[in-house]
Amino acid sequence: MKKIKKWIPLMSELFFLALFVWIFLRNSYGILNSDTDLLWHIRQGEWLIDNKKIIIDREIFTYLFDTTNWKYLSWLSDILYARMYRLWGFASIITMTELVIAGTVFMIFRYLCKKGVSLLISIPVILLCIRFYSFHWLPRAAIFSYFFTALWFIIIDMYYSEGKKKWLYFLPLIQILWTNIHSSFMYGYIIFFFFALSAFIEITLFKKYEKKTVLYNIVLIGFLTGAASLINPYGITYFTELNSEARSFFSQIIAEFLSVNMHGSVIENIYFVMLLFLLIMFGKKEKPAYIMLLVFWQYSGFEYVRHMALFGVMTMLILPQLIEIKFNENNLKLQKINGYFEKILTVEKEGKLRYFYIFTALIFIFCGVNSKIAEKIGIHYSLNETRYPVKAVEYLKKNRIAGKGFNDYFAGGYMIWKFYPEKIVSMDPRATVYPID
Repeated sequence: MKKIKKWIPLMSELFFLALFVWIFLRNSYGILNSDTDLLWHIRQGEWLIDNKKIIIDREIFTYLFDTTNWKYLSWLSDILYARMYRLWGFASIITMTELVIAGTVFMIFRYLCKKGVSLLISIPVILLCIRFYSFHWLPRAAIFSYFFTALWFIIIDMYYSEGKKKWLYFLPLIQILWTNIHSSFMYGYIIFFFFALSAFIEITLFKKYEKKTVLYNIVLIGFLTGAASLINPYGITYFTELNSEARSFFSQIIAEFLSVNMHGSVIENIYFVMLLFLLIMFGKKEKPAYIMLLVFWQYSGFEYVRHMALFGVMTMLILPQLIEIKFNENNLKLQKINGYFEKILTVEKEGKLRYFYIFTALIFIFCGVNSKIAEKIGIHYSLNETRYPVKAVEYLKKNRIAGKGFNDYFAGGYMIWKFYPEKIVSMDPRATVYPID
């Protein structure tokens, strides 16, 4: 019997597989057609590959202005998308996106199990907060930012809470990868800051002087991580112009960078106070970093809608640890269920991964590389012709209408996809490159 148990997958592995299958069956077509950015990311990646470059040193899609000062850091993800598309088509990109999504939740679930959080708390909270996270399930470089943000929190918290610093020293190296995949790498700085502030509060207010070493190491690794982010195609000059145009343009035009419509600041403030009240009433008060990070990302989600996905990730990581659950001794059924889950949790805490990497490889092979298998069960990796200006582009091509393109924000990616390099278009989705005038 023990030999049989040894080969049974861990609950976290089954959870990962079930979550991937759910996303795969329900969201594959929608993820591909969720927005137009993927199309120009692929074309830009192809340009980088063909020209053997990592810097966009001239404007390749538009014609209205010079963009020599534009600092673009997602070059590595663009090359990745272009390579995958050329080798295996859209199927591989969407499958990779789904694996990153499911893998992020899997990592969070494993972490909560290792921390000993009751499954009766962690599973419901994760399933509830996936709704927030799913706001930004898009096939673009930003999807990696949620994985790296969760990874950063887990590694730092495992050191802060349990003194496990093995992985802490790898963060500067991982930072180099994150920096060149997406500009969201600064989220890591925020996590470092709040854990350092938390240690400072515990030292000064709660007289926990053992946290001095923790504070020192967090500041040191945080500094090294910041230095590692300078290893990018632009070096320190990237930071001097970071998001200068994005702030002026995005905040006024693009929906995902607008504030949440709470129908007035009064309602927003009430919601904010309600969260604080619930945390104070039901949360453990031993980790200031948890409270500060959760409140920060909630406020950030109010400021920019797209950050609600990050709030979802942070809530999955933190909220289960703040909730205490007590069972009535007279309720034997509930105690029996809890006892069963405690046994599963013990296996999770002590056991090592058995099938996760095998599952990941098989999923990618059968669902990503071979799209025919997906099509047989009703999953189609094709562009939605009702969402993009397909007929308009066909008309322009068929009638050989000369001239440059000028169009709205959403259609730009598709026009680039169909016309480049024969025609160039403005305006296209890369809003960061457009000055306010």
